[in-house]
Amino acid sequence: MQRVKGQIVDVREGDIYPGVVCLSGGRIRSVERGEGGRRYILPALVDSHVHIERSFLIPSRFAYLSLPHGTVAVVADPHEIANVMGSLGVIWMIEDSRTVPQKIFFTAPSTVPASPFEPSGAILTPDEVEELLRLDEVVALGEVMDYPGVIEGRAEIVEKIEAAKALGKPVDGHAPGLTGDELKRYVSAGISTDHECTTVEEAEEKSDMGMIILVRQGSTAKNIDLVNARGRKALCTDDLSAPDLIRGHMDALLRSAVEEGLDPLEAVEMASATPKEHYRLPVGLLHPGDPADMVVVEDLKEFKVWEVFVDGELVVKDGVPLFDLPPYLPVNNFTAKPPPLSRLQVEISPPAVVRVIVVRDGTLHTDSQLVEVEEGEVLPDPSRDILIAASLDRYGGGGVGVGFVRGVGIKRGGFALSVSHDSHNVVGVAVDADSLERVLREVVEMKGGIAVYDREEVRRMPLEVAGLMTGIKPERAAEGITEIEDVIQGMGCILEHPLSTLSFLSLTVIPKLRLTPLGLFDSEKFRYVGLTEQLK
Repeated sequence: MQRVKGQIVDVREGDIYPGVVCLSGGRIRSVERGEGGRRYILPALVDSHVHIERSFLIPSRFAYLSLPHGTVAVVADPHEIANVMGSLGVIWMIEDSRTVPQKIFFTAPSTVPASPFEPSGAILTPDEVEELLRLDEVVALGEVMDYPGVIEGRAEIVEKIEAAKALGKPVDGHAPGLTGDELKRYVSAGISTDHECTTVEEAEEKSDMGMIILVRQGSTAKNIDLVNARGRKALCTDDLSAPDLIRGHMDALLRSAVEEGLDPLEAVEMASATPKEHYRLPVGLLHPGDPADMVVVEDLKEFKVWEVFVDGELVVKDGVPLFDLPPYLPVNNFTAKPPPLSRLQVEISPPAVVRVIVVRDGTLHTDSQLVEVEEGEVLPDPSRDILIAASLDRYGGGGVGVGFVRGVGIKRGGFALSVSHDSHNVVGVAVDADSLERVLREVVEMKGGIAVYDREEVRRMPLEVAGLMTGIKPERAAEGITEIEDVIQGMGCILEHPLSTLSFLSLTVIPKLRLTPLGLFDSEKFRYVGLTEQLK
């Protein structure tokens, strides 16, 4: 029997005390109060909502980087790969996750395609969703982004929700800014969580209606201040790029929560007991009979991880994973052809008004700005930070939407990638149509990946799994992404995470203005709008 001494953080009893945890056969046999070591023993830490695909890593490589940060388990929503490959993609993720000690659970994607307003690679029917919900690894119905469909009682989304409820599995929500009577109807359908809150008022209104607020602190959206909102809460990242994952995961979320003034015991509860109980996860909370899942940290301020145990097995020691990377077989769905330059050139006849998408760091929301174009003015215009952007149908339909973007800041060249939420068409931005054509062509030639064009040089990174992820060594993947973003920022980019921000340019389920292969989409009015309007 193995004995681990320390200061035991008991979230069930709300207590921290010195003692010894005894492990045997993958279970906790006893917890004895008494003499303990100086380090703190935490229960299994759980990321309650994450899209693994957004790390650019396949699940096994994600586990290799995140376990050293105390992340014993994650609840992953695989709707990114589901939008590309349907159920086959979800099954691929599950199979790869089984090759590593991290406890990776999944939700059944509820909204594939994410909206009917852009071309997608797959459709998940209610029957297919129910089949996924019956799998042991699938613990919930994934975030229901079609909140208008829920409110209006549309049959297809209602069937999926009812299937989850019949199987005793919770339903995750996605309702940015939803309030009042519409929120009541949404929650009353059986939806129990939301990770899209951006204000204390929004979080508390949803919490008062019985929702668990998943407080998000990822690479793009950062809402950790909501830990102090009223109500039941859990911690999540939603999206976390590989470079950020190297720097921290659940340890970093706990550190940030405590920096916001949250009691460390409450923070650990939000990262362990709350997601475990809500999703009914087979992870341990340091009580006899529990799975022997533990995270040993130096203190309750920095949460530096010393050891990680999963089912009694020591899988991380002093920040080093003690397991090997498994082999993998790539899968994909990519049939796009490079668009001709003529499809990317926009003719504007001044005087005119042009709709411009405005992006910002730290939020998934965009703004819509009207820019007047007078005689003699030309767009794109990098000197005014007005760049040309495109969204290319990766599934062979041939559609190319072209628009203008502000908030990126590059002064030369361009960049593109095949990660474009949620349908994952190819998206790119550049200072001119020639540079845009170049980076889009590079991504198409790789059948998915990231391309940057700067000073006549091209830097590429293939994403060989569904055009979303790679299975190369995760440290090398993180280095590659960092190098690419360094090049982009050297081109004048003012965004902290340019790849992640660009990847959300097409997300039609979050306000305000988006770009898809069909053109500019107003996600508040749920309709396409024109790029330009002539002034009389």
